[in-house]
Amino acid sequence: MDSGIALRRFGLCGGARDAGRLGSDPLGALVAELRGAAREPALGGPELLTTQAASEVFAARRERGRAVQAGTAERDPAAFLRIATGPVRQQELERLVGNAVATPRPLEERLALFWANHFTVSTARAAMASMVGTYEREALRPRMLGRFEALLKAASFHPAMLRYLDNHASVGRNSARGRGRGAVNENLAREILELHTLGVDGGYAQADVTAFAAALSGWTAGVWMADSGESLGTVFDAARHEPGPKEILGRTYAQDGPDQAPAVLRDIARHPSTIRHVTRGLATHFLGDAPPPAVLADLAETWRRTDGDLLAVTEALLRRPESASLPRVKLRPPVEFAMAACRVLGHAVPPGPLLRDLGAMGQPVFSANSPKGWPEENDAWVAPDGIKTRLDWSQNVAARMQGLGDPRALAEQAFGSDLSDATRRAIAGAESPKQGIALLLMSPEMQRR
Repeated sequence: MDSGIALRRFGLCGGARDAGRLGSDPLGALVAELRGAAREPALGGPELLTTQAASEVFAARRERGRAVQAGTAERDPAAFLRIATGPVRQQELERLVGNAVATPRPLEERLALFWANHFTVSTARAAMASMVGTYEREALRPRMLGRFEALLKAASFHPAMLRYLDNHASVGRNSARGRGRGAVNENLAREILELHTLGVDGGYAQADVTAFAAALSGWTAGVWMADSGESLGTVFDAARHEPGPKEILGRTYAQDGPDQAPAVLRDIARHPSTIRHVTRGLATHFLGDAPPPAVLADLAETWRRTDGDLLAVTEALLRRPESASLPRVKLRPPVEFAMAACRVLGHAVPPGPLLRDLGAMGQPVFSANSPKGWPEENDAWVAPDGIKTRLDWSQNVAARMQGLGDPRALAEQAFGSDLSDATRRAIAGAESPKQGIALLLMSPEMQRR
């Protein structure tokens, strides 16, 4: 594997700090990055909301809404919005971009993007505004190179996921609280099976969704402060749980209460359809829309052999010869493009304007419009309007930011031996340094991996 592949396909292009990072063995350097990320996070980041603090923000938002409805508080949409979102999205975007610039392990940031999209929660639902960042930082990142079972459980039971897919409101009909009138919500069960594990063609039926939803009932997200007697964060409420055994995917789960749903997740994490679906998603993210069958077979076998060890599976992907030889045709989605651009330039762009600009580019950060997350398919990002907004953003960044340096030197640092003669000539022939920066950001080397 050459340094160009390592920088682009498995990283965020490169900056000044990347010039000697890969050395004479780029593959070995990537494997070392991966193992380092498995041991501990590369960056601590700014002080941001914890899960408990995010739950408190949600509680304040809900209390204000109730007070407005009851007529005991003045209706102030601006204040309501501040309670609902505050500066959270901007702070979390600042973290993403800051990490992209500073991290010694850009592969870790790429993996975090993939897993946060695989297990999507979204601020498209306003209630999620305070939770999306802490969900990614506390549930996903610490487990994305551990066993898939642990990652699946952490994602499924985090308050953000429970609220996003409405499991917090699920009440078993025959539960103590339901008393024959409860309603089990199937959203979380369906999306776990369809999106997070087995896949839409993974062999489950509606009866499996219904039974799994019943097993998940009772898992909710408390939002009240401790003096009210209800916990913050994830709670199992036995009074909401549909009692009795459940049959799911041909297996009967006689456990009742809080042990039932985790037992189902344990088995789903090892299901052959889960292995096929998740490894295909990982390979597609890095290699393109049609991963070679040999790659998929190797990743699936590694998963089975290691019982879903995601460090081993990801390392197997790095070591595949196809990872070093396939054409670089996959277009970076806008959020990843912005992160890579900031790393190349060595500066984080202001998060406020970037929030707006990412929306214009078609990927408002943390705001996927469905539980499917953002598409991985290349065609989703190559529309003319999308490319035009990337060009506009690149020109604006070049015009607004000062002290970016010589675009020719930045291009050499960013792409190394992967820099094409055509791109080198275009940047060298720019009428000004600012135009050279814009050409660098819009180059095929920057846009495609």
